[in-house]
Amino acid sequence: MSAVISLVVHSIHDASLRAGIESDDPVAWVLDGLLATDAYNAQIERTVLAGVLTGSLDALRRESALSILYSGRLGIFAGVTERERVAIRQVERRYGIGVLYGTLRRGRHAHEVLLVDATQAVRADGNDFRYACWERFGLDSQRHDGDAGYTLAMNAARPLLAALAAIGATASDGPKIAIAHGSLGMPLLLATELDEPTAWRTLFYAYETPAARQIVERRAGHDTSFYNVMAKARVAKLALETIYGSQDDLPEHALLRLATTCDAVLAVSEHVADELRFVGGRFAGVPLEVVPLGMTGKAVTPADRADAAGRLRAYAAALAGFEPDFVFTHVDPMTVSKGLWRDVRVLEHLDGQLKRKGCRALYLLFSSSTADGHAPEELTAWEAEYGWPVQHRAGNGDLRETEAALYLEAFEPFNRRAGNVRAILINQAGWGEGALGRRMPPGLTVADCLHGADLVFGQSIYEPFGLRTAEATLAGTLVCASNVCGSVPALRKAAGELPENVIVADYVKMPPGYWLGSPYDALAIDQGVRDWVEQKNSLPAAHTLAQRLTVDDAVRSARLESGERIRAA
Repeated sequence: MSAVISLVVHSIHDASLRAGIESDDPVAWVLDGLLATDAYNAQIERTVLAGVLTGSLDALRRESALSILYSGRLGIFAGVTERERVAIRQVERRYGIGVLYGTLRRGRHAHEVLLVDATQAVRADGNDFRYACWERFGLDSQRHDGDAGYTLAMNAARPLLAALAAIGATASDGPKIAIAHGSLGMPLLLATELDEPTAWRTLFYAYETPAARQIVERRAGHDTSFYNVMAKARVAKLALETIYGSQDDLPEHALLRLATTCDAVLAVSEHVADELRFVGGRFAGVPLEVVPLGMTGKAVTPADRADAAGRLRAYAAALAGFEPDFVFTHVDPMTVSKGLWRDVRVLEHLDGQLKRKGCRALYLLFSSSTADGHAPEELTAWEAEYGWPVQHRAGNGDLRETEAALYLEAFEPFNRRAGNVRAILINQAGWGEGALGRRMPPGLTVADCLHGADLVFGQSIYEPFGLRTAEATLAGTLVCASNVCGSVPALRKAAGELPENVIVADYVKMPPGYWLGSPYDALAIDQGVRDWVEQKNSLPAAHTLAQRLTVDDAVRSARLESGERIRAA
């Protein structure tokens, strides 16, 4: 048995403390599973989740079940000793910050949480840290201090290290490990390297490659262009910035480059590992270990799946006014990276194939362009007036930002043409009783949309892992995923082959006759070429989906059993 580690500090964002399948934060999924396992807790004496407090304290307590032991700003001191209270207060005064110290339970185990509110931090201390990082690591903070997330992370780094000492976390002489979960977790690790270089071993866990995400999202060729550029650049031995120019305007990229100073670098998927190598520099020679997100959620039984399907089908029937043969779902925020328009491309092909089978389907997209949902009274009024969410209107607050373009330019034209598939946009943020209108059945959850659907979509243009795609797969649900989804190779490796219920739509593969001789040929792929590729390559995916859609309980049970074997592996 390996030696017990005295302390592990996870450098995170406060949003990562929220748990459950409803969370869109991959760090939350990692911590949710890891911290609950007996194996982890047997090897780690003490765990502290350390980070920057950015959101509402009330929301954090409500959504994470955080128990607060100390908060000077809330007047809570009873959970700490007098020595700890005095030490924490000294840190607050020294750096002009607020400390929140508490505990968070995952499974049978409780772990410590240490958050710093650095919005009023002493400027001179922050400037000293920035200068030290420039002198030692070449990090030019002047370029990035206009970014709020970067500024808070840098201002909080040394105060967090001091607060760890104040709660006695660093007192042990045993092994201590600091793990940065993503780029904005790096400043705390830089502080350990500057101030306590021999006391810590450091790890960086890459959940994405910020420059790759920015390029894929901003350029019209999206993933069709970028991943072909990357493949050709690998052969030509060219790095990302050689082709796309400097990415130093992106603060997360500047911090990511410093991850090579850590003792180890982990990547959430094979795709992210390839992207990091494409970034080049020291990443070209650094060993990268792929550590996929663990699917450690509760096992799904046939009864669970049947209950989920019952609630989802009840909602679908209430919306459509008929009992569909199949219910398709997609649950994701409405961002360009999710490639939501691609679902319609597949549905266009599926419509004709379902017509030949004499079947009807309902596609439900649960997606909002804003984090704040509509008020219940608004939904009630719109339901009565024009049947929200089956119908929508622009100009009255219903369709906001990108929702209007997706609904008016994709959903409405599709619904006018299609005869056997109807697409419905449920543009409401949040879940809970009545959150999706009066026709929402009691108890309907995100999990129901993944476990109870006949088909789940996830055709992102940039998807480092794809948590919900993986969860739906393990529940035995038929899944349509893009080939850039990071969970696809992870599932293939775990199962020994691609699971039968995962259908991959490859929007990177160029049609026969389209020649790419160099990365610069791939760089020239624009929206017109990408649209053409999507139209052609969505057809074989739709054809396979039509073949594998089933109402056969034996097939569904076999898929569920296969998923649970992968989950247990």
